[in-house]
Amino acid sequence: MAGLISTVAKSLSQPLSAVDTSSYAYVTVQHRMPIILTQIVDHLSRHKSEVYDAKTDSALVTSPTRLHPAGGLQDAWNSNRHESEEELKGILGALAKLRNELQTNKPLTRFDVGLAEKDDAYMGDFAEWNAALDSVVARNLISLSEPPKWFECSWLFVETYMYRRIMAAIHETTHLKLLDPFKWQKAESLKDSTKNVHNMLDYLKNTLEVIVQAEDKTPEELKRHFGQLLRLSLWGNKGDLSHSAGKGKPEPPSACHPTPETSNPHDDQHAMREVLLVDDSEAIWQHLRKASSTKCSLTESSGYTRVDIICDNYGLELITDLILGEFLIVSRLASQVCYHVKAMPWFVSDTTVPDLLHILDVINDHGGKFGDKWRDYLMSGKFIATTDAFWTLPYDFDWMKKKAPALYDYFKGSALIIFKGDLNYRKLTGDLKWPHTTPFKTALRSFHPAPLCTLRGLKAEVVVGLREGQAEDLTQQDKDWLTCGEFAENNFINNKLPSSEPSSIVVCILPHVKELNDPLKHLHHLLMEAFCKEHSIRLLKVASCEGFCALLKLLQQIDPANPYAAASHGIASIDASDLLIIKAAEPRSAGADEDLMSQYDVIMVRRRDAEGGSAATPVLPAVFPTYFDAT
Repeated sequence: MAGLISTVAKSLSQPLSAVDTSSYAYVTVQHRMPIILTQIVDHLSRHKSEVYDAKTDSALVTSPTRLHPAGGLQDAWNSNRHESEEELKGILGALAKLRNELQTNKPLTRFDVGLAEKDDAYMGDFAEWNAALDSVVARNLISLSEPPKWFECSWLFVETYMYRRIMAAIHETTHLKLLDPFKWQKAESLKDSTKNVHNMLDYLKNTLEVIVQAEDKTPEELKRHFGQLLRLSLWGNKGDLSHSAGKGKPEPPSACHPTPETSNPHDDQHAMREVLLVDDSEAIWQHLRKASSTKCSLTESSGYTRVDIICDNYGLELITDLILGEFLIVSRLASQVCYHVKAMPWFVSDTTVPDLLHILDVINDHGGKFGDKWRDYLMSGKFIATTDAFWTLPYDFDWMKKKAPALYDYFKGSALIIFKGDLNYRKLTGDLKWPHTTPFKTALRSFHPAPLCTLRGLKAEVVVGLREGQAEDLTQQDKDWLTCGEFAENNFINNKLPSSEPSSIVVCILPHVKELNDPLKHLHHLLMEAFCKEHSIRLLKVASCEGFCALLKLLQQIDPANPYAAASHGIASIDASDLLIIKAAEPRSAGADEDLMSQYDVIMVRRRDAEGGSAATPVLPAVFPTYFDAT
């Protein structure tokens, strides 16, 4: 289950939605989403020959037998031209119907599971989408008794639902299943960025030459290049076609906030620092150094270190991600970089596997031949390109353990997960209306598989981890700072939490206070108490957190073999039945529910073993948290 704490938190923290007509979510549903649908219909109507004629260089359909997306199912199209024409009419009709449903706020319709049974490869997720429509993630925010509607559900759900409906119209065909309805927009965006592609690859070539040829590879030298490439990857995220409603060219940039298509990446390093609201680059660097144990040596390998990059946009941003991966491999900060992309065209410019393979051909036109090098990386396993159906489901990442447990377990082996872009950030935080000063850890809720960071340009009204007063200052500077795409965040958390399966908890310890003025802390305590009551867990409130920590340290020094040791230290009043602190005989199970520990720092110890319980003594566990939510 998603967990009591996550459920309650979601009910108390409302998601962003078009219910609020003054919000950017409303602007998106009311204006931007219909524009995107209109652009697809308009382009497919005006450029039918590009869909039908496989010989056209700008053909939009990819072939599974070719690496280049310009390829097409030529034989199928030539022999079934009439059927393809009828299928395209069906796609256009379905998209026009979808636009009408959106603009008139109709109830969200279900997917045809019968079709999915005939073609599981393309429509196997229909049943899961229908389940989501019946779940809390699609609840009507105005009236729970009403069905989910476009302007009355969470923004995250209706936006992802629209893109799945677009692709469902395509996947339900026979000859046009591989059609990418956004391919022309991706191609135009990359064409506009040609100069910057060359600039970035030149920068990478020069950087690698300096690193490899230098006799003394000092930590400071690698750290400087790492910071620059991390900011470069973040800078690349400024270009997002779904944010610009599918426009091939961005709006004219301001003088101090250039966009990737119109500015020089190397010259923008200073400007990037100015708009970084949270910058955890130093913490990321220190973590990767420790995780890889390279000591900044390019000649000594220290085992397997995997970095996972959850990709966002095709084009310029994807190239910056590949450049970052090259640096991680060459500097031995990572032995493998895994790129997670979408399984289908998504949010206009999101990267798919064919997109990634195609961009290697584009890059190869540059003198550095990085395209061939990175294709070799894919063959050797230094680079991995993979996808998972979870990325195109409507769930935020708090649901990953339940909906994609294999993916969650896979991430547990990552040295660092890098989440690119605004959509991934929204899914990390649940797209909820968090106070802007909410700790990043709190907003992640139960999602703590491994150390992770975000590289995200702000394009939605959700942001956490800011300092007191920072949001107010930004509002005075620019009232649209949350959505203009000019500001950015680089959050990092190294918090792979232990298991907290309810059956393994014997006592939960919280500070005892008469009054909590902090609403977040008050909510934390209420949720903790509700969790303990639901699972019959003993709740112990401590009057003095500092004193209790000192007591625990004292208990750690007591000889467990001496039953009178506690009394000799003046703590005979401690009742082991009320405070049972037992060293766990077995490690915590890897698949246990982590919802509790992901929300709050509390003390939890394992239950007395059924067979050996009578021999249990109050011994401090080997790893014991000493942090309390002190007030």
